[in-house]
Amino acid sequence: MTNIGKPERVTQNRVIALFRDELDYDYLGDWEEREGNSNIEEGLLKPWLSKRGYSDAQIAQAITQLHRRADIANNLKPRSRHSFRNGNPS
Repeated sequence: MTNIGKPERVTQNRVIALFRDELDYDYLGDWEEREGNSNIEEGLLKPWLSKRGYSDAQIAQAITQLHRRADIANNLKPRSRHSFRNGNPS
């Protein structure tokens, strides 16, 4: 098992079951070790948005915004870890 730990994996499995079984989402599997894994799967997102009537310009803008926000979130993670390591959770 990875660094996630057993209790976290159990919780993740419950969330997966909720989305798959109750909300009728397709579960694409555990992609943790997949090459090219990303929080933003453009190859899936672009056709999905296009099928729903969004223009290419709107799709490009949405994906740009998603990447910007993901970059901000990823930059915050190391700072949070550093703060907690130094005993300062704020």
